[in-house]
Amino acid sequence: MPMSGSNIRKELFRRIKRAAKEIEDGMRYGVPHLVGEISLEGNDPKVEVVVAVFENARYRFMIVEDGSVKFLFPVDGESPHRTFMELWMFLNGKSEDNRIRPGNTIKGPLYEVLRKKRFEIVWTSSQGSEGAGYAQVVAVRDGVRYNMLFEVLGDNLFRVVDVKET
Repeated sequence: MPMSGSNIRKELFRRIKRAAKEIEDGMRYGVPHLVGEISLEGNDPKVEVVVAVFENARYRFMIVEDGSVKFLFPVDGESPHRTFMELWMFLNGKSEDNRIRPGNTIKGPLYEVLRKKRFEIVWTSSQGSEGAGYAQVVAVRDGVRYNMLFEVLGDNLFRVVDVKET
């Protein structure tokens, strides 16, 4: 459900900013998540946000029902501005810059692109000839290990075939 309206944006940002200390404290124990509800009924939207911490897990979902949006969203950093922008993109159905999903095309040296997306490369393997074949990558980001398979489409051009958390 696309979200709009400056009232919703302003109130959501205020709530995230108020929760900044709680988010920072939660990072010492695990992965803080924003748990919230935005009620879209009437001219004055209602925004509720609380922080929950999960020890070794990252959950992300959104439920749209009866004029409201309920969400659970992991917080990656301590910056309220960045957290707000990432959450707002998620609530509006836009993918994050740092997401690697099957079907996405990646342009540029694979190692550098993954590094810019905050992945630490653990292992790589190539199969096929130069400019064609597959590349397998094991990488870690935010304590989560990923096994990724890329189809090589050309020089510095890759298609994401599979991504699994291991």
